[in-house]
Amino acid sequence: MPADIALPTIDGKTRSFGDLRGKVVFVHFWSITCPWEKYAEPVIVELEKAYKGKPVVVLAINSNQNEIGPAPKPANDEESGKEQDNKDEDEQDGDAGEKKQKPSQYAKLIAHVKKTEGFDHEALVDHGNTVSTLFGARTTPHCFVIDAKGVLRYAGALDGYAQDKKNPEAYVKNAIDALLAGKDVETTTTRPYG
Repeated sequence: MPADIALPTIDGKTRSFGDLRGKVVFVHFWSITCPWEKYAEPVIVELEKAYKGKPVVVLAINSNQNEIGPAPKPANDEESGKEQDNKDEDEQDGDAGEKKQKPSQYAKLIAHVKKTEGFDHEALVDHGNTVSTLFGARTTPHCFVIDAKGVLRYAGALDGYAQDKKNPEAYVKNAIDALLAGKDVETTTTRPYG
């Protein structure tokens, strides 16, 4: 995983993959309209809880252009810079000099995250599908586990639920556990459902 990749979060920050070196990273591509996500999200939340306090980072990446909309215009765009100057003046709070909060273009994503109990990991947006193409993500959820050195160690389904609903094999959990134990990941690829 190239260290120079950085994506915006739904709350206006930026997450650089280079900052995550030294940790196991579980990336899942997600969509708020995917029916498989209704099954996957509670499982992912439980994984997140299980690894709390351990060197594991969980990231959700949404590359569905219908959900995330167009990429925001760069701040250094001459035309948008003029518009921004006017907006900044209009949005000042008279007493405190603070800017009023603008509604986010990711409002639907933020609302979805807030209503999903336990969804505490960062949600990123992939305008232009640059990162989803790099990963080869084809569906949601499509899951990837990256080791502490930034090497992809697992790609595929969250678990074996599509094959065995009663006792699904925990592909992502098994990969994370192996990496934390300093072992090789036994199952490195599976077919994602979704």
